[in-house]
Amino acid sequence: MRFTTPSHLKNKNLNNRTIIGIRTHNWTEAEELLYIQLQQHFDLEDIFIVIDETKNFVQVPDNIKKISLNKNYLNQNDLLDNHPNPNGLGWLCGDYFYYALADHINADYYWLIEPDVAFTFDNLSDFFIKFKMATQDAFLHNFAKAPPSWAWTERAKTIHHDVYQAFFPLSRLSFRAIAVCKQERQAVTAYFKNNNIALSQFPNDESLVATAVVKHQLETEKLNYFCPNSFKYFTYRNAILGDNAKNLLPSNQVIHPFRQPEYLGKILAKQIRPTELNKNIFELISKSIIDLTDIDKIMTQIEKKVLSEIRLQLEHHAINQKHFLGIQKKFDRIANYSNIKNISYKSWIWKGNTLVLDAKLHLNNQTYTLEYIFESYTLSCNIFSRSGDNKIFDILIKNYPNFKMISNKISLFCYDDILKVTDEVIENSIEIFNRLLENIMFIK
Repeated sequence: MRFTTPSHLKNKNLNNRTIIGIRTHNWTEAEELLYIQLQQHFDLEDIFIVIDETKNFVQVPDNIKKISLNKNYLNQNDLLDNHPNPNGLGWLCGDYFYYALADHINADYYWLIEPDVAFTFDNLSDFFIKFKMATQDAFLHNFAKAPPSWAWTERAKTIHHDVYQAFFPLSRLSFRAIAVCKQERQAVTAYFKNNNIALSQFPNDESLVATAVVKHQLETEKLNYFCPNSFKYFTYRNAILGDNAKNLLPSNQVIHPFRQPEYLGKILAKQIRPTELNKNIFELISKSIIDLTDIDKIMTQIEKKVLSEIRLQLEHHAINQKHFLGIQKKFDRIANYSNIKNISYKSWIWKGNTLVLDAKLHLNNQTYTLEYIFESYTLSCNIFSRSGDNKIFDILIKNYPNFKMISNKISLFCYDDILKVTDEVIENSIEIFNRLLENIMFIK
């Protein structure tokens, strides 16, 4: 079966219809909350739930417009309907959801979103409106030529010798792009069946879609094209756990994966051993953004085996994340909105664990730096000069004789337990830096 472009799509105009489908295999609170949030931008008639029902029927509320991805549909459209992966075809072939959506609903452009995608925009229209006038056939995150080391590169060569990759939790395709992807998926399915190739080599959605649009020379753009600073927390590993943790993040961000705190608790519970902590527990915690107030929700999922150790790890990590993200926000605010004409600010992250704020004074062309270093569960703060101006040391020691000088840096504080660091300590260190800059400008 092959798509043909409907006549109403051949002459594009500014009133093109754009719809969105939530890709899922279940109906839970996550899908419901996303469905409600999407109404900030999309009309109800343009929001659909596309559900993988290849294994079982899923009940949804009567008011929800559901599109079923089931084995009958797959067989009728010459698409593979079984796979040995325990997560099933719905997990492996997210492009299937696009085909079902486009087969049931006439539109010009189709968004596909997973329920663990969330936003820190005040209103979702502030994000989606950026794409309203865009006519590109595909918007894909991390769209790029696939390296040979990528797990799907060799498998996707059954599609085209020039393999591309993408990240699939949120994307937008035109009707034409969906057509060529479906054509390529049908061809791959036939190739595997006719040649009795192991299904473990069946290409996934990220490789197929990215490669197909390149093969057919469709106009493709990175998803962050219109909002380059909105995907800082859009990954596959660092989970944001709950609304309280989400509120720690900067505004105007698209985030993934977004989960409820209990989700981490259930995973941790599976890792617990009766007499010791599995090292995977610490790795799981370190890859999550957690708010201190949600730790009880996590702990409710864990049996009383090594609760105190896990709680301590969670508390340390939550405070660590709170301070890191809070300082980053302050630095970004200073760098982006400072009205001091005689100073240029730059904020950045060094080696993933050091937050840096550089202040360049135009009067003397010197650069002074405030840094916070996060190491495990310790936090230290230093001030130094990048330009060799040692007068800052004289000024600081004169006004704050208790500060120590370590390796050409003035140490404002060093805590071996981040739980002891308060917001007041952070505010005071920033205030000291600002006073130092004022003193240097006055002297000059």
